[in-house]
Amino acid sequence: MPTQAQFRAKGTDLGKLTASVAGQTEALATAQSERASLAAELARLEADPTAAELNVLVGEASSRVKGLSERAAALRALAASGASGADLTPAAKERQRKKLLEYRDAWLKRKRACTEALANLADAMELKPKDVSREVGIETDDDAGVQLPSLPAGCGRTPGKPIVRLIGKKR
Repeated sequence: MPTQAQFRAKGTDLGKLTASVAGQTEALATAQSERASLAAELARLEADPTAAELNVLVGEASSRVKGLSERAAALRALAASGASGADLTPAAKERQRKKLLEYRDAWLKRKRACTEALANLADAMELKPKDVSREVGIETDDDAGVQLPSLPAGCGRTPGKPIVRLIGKKR
């Protein structure tokens, strides 16, 4: 029966094995870092559009530019001809005015409802409405730089008077 004494390693053998393990560990670390850099480069290359995709995008953009150029030329020709809104009949002007007021009033109604709901939520959370909107991720008209369209003269509302009043409490 074999004994453990027969398999004892010599000091030189252990040194060689330790050096070999260290060399293999270093080679593994080098290979892993190279793999990681290649994987990052592959991800970057796969994220970029291919030449065929770019050709399609350029074609779509070109057709869109052509359509917009034609529309701009038509509008310039219309402006040069002297045509204006004065060519509308009074009934058509009234329809347009009512439509504008309807859309504007609907916007105001929705804005008031959202502002009120936000104020109620802020009260329940004991925070300021601005803090709640920031926490929830609500983009307000002010954040987007959107302003309520002004009404043209003669639309039935007195300019300068506020139509919207803030709902909720200031803290």
